[in-house]
Amino acid sequence: MKRVVAADPFEKRLKPITQDKGCKGNYPAWILRKYGDMTEYRAANTTHPNMQYGVVAVKSTVWPGAMSYFSRG
Repeated sequence: MKRVVAADPFEKRLKPITQDKGCKGNYPAWILRKYGDMTEYRAANTTHPNMQYGVVAVKSTVWPGAMSYFSRG
């Protein structure tokens, strides 16, 4: 098992994305971008939280095509 791990080392699964290894050309492993309107709007109904209509996208440079986004909670 030690030889297998030495030949193909692995990284810890749960860690911050800032600790991921970058790509060739000194690119970071992840690119974060904000899109849309980042202004926070007060809701007309006071029981609801304030609304925001922006989107945050996270794109991987290590795995082409891997992307995730976050919008409105």
